[in-house]
Amino acid sequence: MCIRDRSLTFPTVFLQGLERIDVIELCLLLVFAVFLNGIFFIEAVIIFAIILGGWITFLTQKDNKLIHETATIAVMGIYVLFQKYTQFYREIVSFNQLLTKSVRKIEEERLVSHLLPLHVVEKYFNNPSGSKLDFTDEFQDVTLLYADIKGFTDYSAGHTPEEVLRMLSNLFVEFDKQCYNHGLYKLYTIGDCYVCMGFNDARQRNPGREAMNTVQFGFKLIEIIKKVRKIIKFEGLDMRIGIHTGKLIGGIIGTDIVRYDVYGPDVVIANKMESNGKEGEVQVSATTKELLEKYCPWMYRFEKFSEVETKFFEHKVPGYLIKKAIED
Repeated sequence: MCIRDRSLTFPTVFLQGLERIDVIELCLLLVFAVFLNGIFFIEAVIIFAIILGGWITFLTQKDNKLIHETATIAVMGIYVLFQKYTQFYREIVSFNQLLTKSVRKIEEERLVSHLLPLHVVEKYFNNPSGSKLDFTDEFQDVTLLYADIKGFTDYSAGHTPEEVLRMLSNLFVEFDKQCYNHGLYKLYTIGDCYVCMGFNDARQRNPGREAMNTVQFGFKLIEIIKKVRKIIKFEGLDMRIGIHTGKLIGGIIGTDIVRYDVYGPDVVIANKMESNGKEGEVQVSATTKELLEKYCPWMYRFEKFSEVETKFFEHKVPGYLIKKAIED
């Protein structure tokens, strides 16, 4: 475009400026590209307005060489800015993707850590090769707890399924919180039966402390049941708890839907301690009693209550109702 050596009105200059559509079009394309990227759109429009205004202003100058040089610098400047922006935007996208992956990985690990014992979780996540792993464990002096809600059938008969489910859900949510707070691992629930073992990480074991934590957890369950009984106004609701310490085999069951489960004669004894127990009380086996008397002899007192008979042992296993030596 050639600007004649005469005074020009603004509309005339503007129309002549539009003849240099290459500059304006480039600015518009840059703004549109920024708009597609989704951020800094307003800033891009402002830059475009400044450049367009400057371009029109320069058109009023009589020095054609100055006009072309200034236009070239302006276009190159906006191009460099756009390149810098594009690089910055890509870095932001890359960072957000990495952050999202990191957050998802943490969430996945948290979810798995609630489904499986921590030593199993570590073994799983430390297997980048994806090779087949052996998730079978053999433990000595493991304390197991079985808790059964009594009066559940009678309560169910007089309430809707929704009310029964809500009551159970509220109970088990509180149970799970206390299970986690006491460092135990919840194995499963079957109907109104709650089962857990005395540790959640085989790498940090202390059988005496595990037994004590399991007993304290049992006392908490009794407290929770008493509170819920008052809330729902059903005096028949209660809980029977049995605890036993012994040897067991643990491992993951299933492939797609996995569960960590335990097996062995001592698992049956723990169950029997519950079924032969007393409502509103915690019954422990002689083995658990001996372990507690060694680890914390000042904390509990014991009252002989039953003798549990199983096909795995020739002799009967004594059961004791356990009480706090000093009541709260």
